[in-house]
Amino acid sequence: MDYERQNAKEWQFNPASGPNPGTAASEVEDEDYQDFGDVLIPIDTNEAQDAELGWSKVTHKKPPAKSPSKPIPKQAPKPLGNTAPGLRATAPFRNSPPKLPAKPPPKHTPRFSAPLPANPSLPAPQPALQTTLPLATANRPKTAPPQKPRLFTFAHKNDNPARAAFRAQQPPTNKFVLSKHCYDIEPDRKRMYDILEEMGVRFGSFVLPPQSAQDRDLLLWGNDEQVTATIRELQNWVLQSNFTSHTTKGGNQFAKTGDLQQDKAKSLDKLMKREAIKQRYQKVPDSTLKFDFTGYFLWPVDEIRPEDLLGPSYEAFDPIRIDYDSHIVFDNQLSLFKILTNTNNAVQEVMRRIEGTMKEFVARNRREVVVHMVERPDPRRMRSKVVVMEGPSLGRGQQKAKIPMLTGKSLASAQLTEWKKEIKTAEELQFVQWSHLTSKMIKRLRLYRGRLQMRVLLGKFTLTTFRRSLEGADGISFEEFLEVMDQPGTRGRMIKDLQERESPKVLLGYINSATKIFTPTDALTTKLDDVSPVYTARFEFDIPGTGKVKLEIERSIPSSTELYETTQSVWTRKTEKVEAIHPMELFMIRLHGGISWEFQVSTSQALDASRITPMMTAFVDSVKFKLPPKDERPKIWDSALKVFTWTSSMSVSSFEQKTSLRYRIVDNSDWMFEFARYDDYGGSIPGAPMSSSPSTSWGATFWNSEWDRALGQNASLKIGEAAKWDPKLDKFFPGTRRTGGDPRESAGLKLFLAKTKAIAELLDGSKVEGF
Repeated sequence: MDYERQNAKEWQFNPASGPNPGTAASEVEDEDYQDFGDVLIPIDTNEAQDAELGWSKVTHKKPPAKSPSKPIPKQAPKPLGNTAPGLRATAPFRNSPPKLPAKPPPKHTPRFSAPLPANPSLPAPQPALQTTLPLATANRPKTAPPQKPRLFTFAHKNDNPARAAFRAQQPPTNKFVLSKHCYDIEPDRKRMYDILEEMGVRFGSFVLPPQSAQDRDLLLWGNDEQVTATIRELQNWVLQSNFTSHTTKGGNQFAKTGDLQQDKAKSLDKLMKREAIKQRYQKVPDSTLKFDFTGYFLWPVDEIRPEDLLGPSYEAFDPIRIDYDSHIVFDNQLSLFKILTNTNNAVQEVMRRIEGTMKEFVARNRREVVVHMVERPDPRRMRSKVVVMEGPSLGRGQQKAKIPMLTGKSLASAQLTEWKKEIKTAEELQFVQWSHLTSKMIKRLRLYRGRLQMRVLLGKFTLTTFRRSLEGADGISFEEFLEVMDQPGTRGRMIKDLQERESPKVLLGYINSATKIFTPTDALTTKLDDVSPVYTARFEFDIPGTGKVKLEIERSIPSSTELYETTQSVWTRKTEKVEAIHPMELFMIRLHGGISWEFQVSTSQALDASRITPMMTAFVDSVKFKLPPKDERPKIWDSALKVFTWTSSMSVSSFEQKTSLRYRIVDNSDWMFEFARYDDYGGSIPGAPMSSSPSTSWGATFWNSEWDRALGQNASLKIGEAAKWDPKLDKFFPGTRRTGGDPRESAGLKLFLAKTKAIAELLDGSKVEGF
C-alpha cells in the first residue's frame, strides 16, 4: 500500500492562482464554478483549463527508500464534512466573495492509477486505486440558504423490481421457449434486444435475451401477472414473425448457400455470447469471485444520494460496466463506489467516466444564464419614456403578453451628443459581456449529453415577471426601465408574433427583396420568392409508463431532387425538469422596433429505443404527407394548408405544423435564416376530430450550421464522456475574409452580432443594404 501511495498522482487546489490573471489570490469568480448545493466543483477537464480555474496538478514525490511512510487508514472517511477528503476552498458567493483562509487547505490525494512497475513486496498484482471528485467544501454561513431542487438526473431508464431481482441474482420466475432460433424471428440483433427490453418496460417484467444464437430459452423475472402478460406478448411476437416471413419470402428470393448461412450463424453466435458476458456485469458479483484490480471512488453522499442520480441499482452506469467489463458496486458504509475488474486500464477509465458523470450533473444543475440587454436606439428613434402594452395571449389559458416599447418625446438637440456616447459605451460593455458569457458556456456544453441546439430567435419580447408596476399611460423613464431589467426578479421570453408588427405578406416582401443578404438554400432556384417550404409535424403524447414525449417529423426537398423526403424523424422526452432549463438565454431587447431577439441554448433527451412501444411505431408508420398540385397550393401567408394526416387511434395531446422558408447568408453559406409559420391544431382523442381552425403565429430563426455539426456530437456521447469539439469562440462565431485578418478570437462574434442586428432591422422594415 505504501508503494502504491508513493506512485499515485495528487491533485490539489492552488489558492495562489486565481481564476484569471486579474483576480486576486484570495478571490474566486463564481462563473468558473458550478453550484452544487453548498459544494462548488470546477468542470473543465484538460490541464490548461484546470490551471485557468485555479487547479494545479502535482506529482507526489517518492521518499527515499529508507524513509518510513504513513499508513493509509483501513476505512475511507466520508467525502464531505469538516474533515472530508477532496480539495477544499472557500465557496464563492454571488455578491461578495469571502476570503480564503490564511492557512493553506490540507492536501488530499484523489488517486488516478498509472501502470505500476513490479513490486517485490506484494505477492500478487492487486493495487487498490482510489479517487474523489475534486470538491470544494464551502464555509457556510450560520443560516445557509435552502438548497435548490434537483433538476436533472441520469435515471431515465430506471430499473423495475423485476430487473432489480435479476441484478441481485435471484432465480427467474419463469421461462419462455422460442419455437425457432432467435435470428429467424428477428435478424437484427440490436432490434431484438430493444424489443425484449421494451416488453419488460411495458409490463414491469425483465426478459433476459438469448445467451447465444442457439439458445431458445428466455428467462423471465417479475410477478405472476407481469410474467403472464409478457409471455402472451412474446407469443404474439413469434406469430407476427411467422406471418412476416411467409409474406416477404417468395420462391428463392432470399435463398442462400448453406456455407453462407453457417458463417452468418457463427458470427451472430460470437456477438451474442459476448453480449451475454457483458450482461453479467449488471449483476452484483458473486462473493467468491476474485479480481486483480479494485478501485474506489468516494461519493459526496451528503449532497446527493447516488441512487437519486443514477437509479436504485445505479443502472445509469450500465454502459460503463459493459464498456470496460467491470463491476461497479456502492459501499454504503464507506460511501464509495468499488470498481472490480481484471485490468488496470479499466479501473482508470471507469473512474474517469464516473468523475465525468458527476461533472455533467453539476454542469446541468447549475442555474441557467439569463441576461436581458437593451439595445440603445439611434438618436432619431430614441424617446424619453418606456410604456408596457398589453399584447396577445401567451397561450391557451395563459396571461396576455406585456410588451415594452418606447414612447414620449424625442431627444432635444442638446442631448444628441451625449446619447451617441451612451450608444458607444453600451455597445462596448455589452460586447464584453457577450464574449465572456458565450465563451464560458461553450466550454461547459462539452459536458452535456443528448440533443443540444443553439439558435437566435427573432420575435417579440414580453415581460413575464417583474417586481414593480410598469403599466400606465405615462410609463417610466428609459433609465428606470434599465434598472428594472437589471433586477434579479425580472424575467422575459420571446414570442412568435411577428405578424403583430406587419402582415406576413409584407414581411416576406422584405425578405425577398434582400438579395444582398439572403440566397436560396435550394440549388434548383436562384430566386428568393421561389424557395420551396420545409414542412415539420410536431406531436406531443402522454404515454403510460413513459410520460410525456414529443415526435418531430420533417419533410423537405433535398438539393438533388424535386421530391419531398423525410429528413428527420425523432422521439424526445418532454419533461418539465429537463425542458424547463435552457443553459443560456441572452436577450437583446429593441424597444424602438417591433423585433427583438434572443440567443438561446436548449437541451432535450432523445427517447431510448426500449421506450418506443409498438403503438408508437405504428403511429409513425400511419403519418402520411400529401401536398396538393403546385398550382392549387395557397400562398404561405394565405391560409393554413394541413399536409400531415394519420390514421392511428393513438391519442395526440397536441399537434403543430410548421411551414418554413430557409435561406443562406450571401457572404457565408454556413449561416442560415428561417422564416416560419406555426399552425397549432391542439389535441385530439379517439373518436373526436381535431380542430380545423388552427391558431397561427409567425417567427424567425437565425443560426450557423457549424453549431449543429459540433453540438450533434453530444447526442452520441455515453455517460461520463465529454465532447471532443473545439470549445474556442471562433469555432462557433467564425470570421470572414472581410475582417482583414483580425487575429482576435472575438472578431467573428462581432460579425455575428452585426448580422443579427441587420436582420432584425430588415424585419422591422428598415432598409438594409448588406452586412
